[in-house]
Amino acid sequence: MQFITLSDDGVQQNWTVHSVQWGNRKLLENGSIDQNQILKGNRRQHPKKLFVTGLTRTTQENLEDARLFLERAFVYYGGIHGAEVSLLKNSTFCFIILGSKEQTDQALRDPKLKNAYRMQRAIPTKQELDAIEELDWD
Repeated sequence: MQFITLSDDGVQQNWTVHSVQWGNRKLLENGSIDQNQILKGNRRQHPKKLFVTGLTRTTQENLEDARLFLERAFVYYGGIHGAEVSLLKNSTFCFIILGSKEQTDQALRDPKLKNAYRMQRAIPTKQELDAIEELDWD
């Protein structure tokens, strides 16, 4: 947060923050949402999806090669259909959907993958929340 230290007429302002609340004000006022849960944040994690960062920037020319390289790197954990890689042009990150929750756990512990990539479980999108029955909570 940023606070103005001088008013328009040059008078010094001293600010004291007593409380900060995030979220929908109407829902908070109605009491239908626990304020403590809002402050903790949304910690749901996708059971099979990884967020991988620190990749070299992809261009249109090497996009398919980079996707295939990542699919081969994670093929052991992809299950029957292999790893599904979502990689965009000009990005340095990707999303990888693996075969199961257990295989995703194994991929996160794999020392070769840990040395090569920065990865963590992805947060599910709103559309995925309806389809996912089991979510991990921290």
